[in-house]
Amino acid sequence: MPLFFITNGYLLFGKTNKDKYYTYKKRDNILILVFLWNMLYTVAYIILKHEPLNPFSNTINNLFFQSGSFGQFWFFGSLIIIYIMFPSIDRLYFENKKHFLILAMILVFIQIIMDGLNIFTSLNFSVILQSKIPQTFRLESHLSYFILGGIIKQYEKRLVKYIKMPYIIILYIIVVIYQWFMVNNIYPNLHCEFFYDNIFVICLSSSLFIFINNKKYKDGKNIAMMANLIMLIFILHPFIIHIYDRYINTNINAIKLIFVFSISAIISLIIVKIPYTKRLYKI
Repeated sequence: MPLFFITNGYLLFGKTNKDKYYTYKKRDNILILVFLWNMLYTVAYIILKHEPLNPFSNTINNLFFQSGSFGQFWFFGSLIIIYIMFPSIDRLYFENKKHFLILAMILVFIQIIMDGLNIFTSLNFSVILQSKIPQTFRLESHLSYFILGGIIKQYEKRLVKYIKMPYIIILYIIVVIYQWFMVNNIYPNLHCEFFYDNIFVICLSSSLFIFINNKKYKDGKNIAMMANLIMLIFILHPFIIHIYDRYINTNINAIKLIFVFSISAIISLIIVKIPYTKRLYKI
């Protein structure tokens, strides 16, 4: 998810051909996408269960309360909130780059504080503070990554010379060791979402984005296809997990991982190849 918000910020900040309705159009596209998935689910649910389901309330629950049929759409709800704030922040990006940098630094500092509070509440109360906040509203994290995308766009030429693969590998190893230690000794919850505010994850996500973004790819269509597949895999994978847990459930994590990813990828590839399905995965 950090890369999702960094990418969105990188693409939007500094874009000169935006009209004043740009963010409204993006917001509407998100609402249409989430509603279409809920309509498909509602039709299937009525056919199989013979019970009514409200796709409108489900759409709101998906986006802002991380509940309902597609709780994984919470990140779109967070993006809608960011889009509401975007015109003012974008103006700051263009008119006062120093203040824009200060804003980014303040948000990263708040992330670090939140990470410390998560550790504090875990040690003293056996609960992670952020678990009480729906992911949609953890804006100290999502807005920070979004603005980091703009910072990377501003200073990319200076930063790229410091971002090398060995550096990223070392950071990745540090993140893995740190998260393994935290899960086994501090945190009572295994979800990766509680690591987004960690300084190591912030550095790794930013560095990885800069490294990938500065690689020259010959075929842009392949990159676009990969982005579409990633979106669909993320949308579909909870349902594949549910099917696996119900009908297979070998309790071997490696097999579960391979199964869920493979089936999600195959279904996603089929959807991408079907004409007129772009509304299901593009905003």
